[in-house]
Amino acid sequence: MLISTSNASAFLALFNDKGAINNKPQVGTDVVERAPQASLASPPAALNDHSNLPRIKRSAPLLSRRVEQPTTDRPPVVHYKQDAVMKKIKEHFREYATGENDRFVNVNELKEAAGQVPTTRTFSAEATLYAKILLQNPRALRELDIGIGDYGRPGAEDGRFDIENIDHMLTKPIFLGRHHIVLLRYQPN
Repeated sequence: MLISTSNASAFLALFNDKGAINNKPQVGTDVVERAPQASLASPPAALNDHSNLPRIKRSAPLLSRRVEQPTTDRPPVVHYKQDAVMKKIKEHFREYATGENDRFVNVNELKEAAGQVPTTRTFSAEATLYAKILLQNPRALRELDIGIGDYGRPGAEDGRFDIENIDHMLTKPIFLGRHHIVLLRYQPN
């Protein structure tokens, strides 16, 4: 099979006059002559020379206030193991639930315990802390909300959870023979 490039356009030509593949444009000798003499002597010097670049004045800083403030002024971020948080939520379940016979705790009751919604009820400091931790981690709250329903199937996402959902979170299927540790972030206000 013979391929002819005589009538092919310039960008389709694959071979130069020496038979090598060449798809790069040829550089003329005038380009080398126009290069600054400093760059020919030491190429890094030309890369570090910014005198010919335009100066741009920024109207607003690019970094946010939180990034710019010193690290000592930032509130500390504490990480808790998800299993430990779920055990504490289970321990304070009756405190979160509205009535004595209430089987479920909903998100609004957690917000009451965390102090985000006004309430007439009182909560222990530990119950308030763990409610805040759970509310600051929406992924864990969603998993707890879905939990497990009837017949071992996933439950509905209805904004509430019960003891069975907490137990399911504590005994979820293990990954590669090990129960993996999930850390939950908590940043005090």
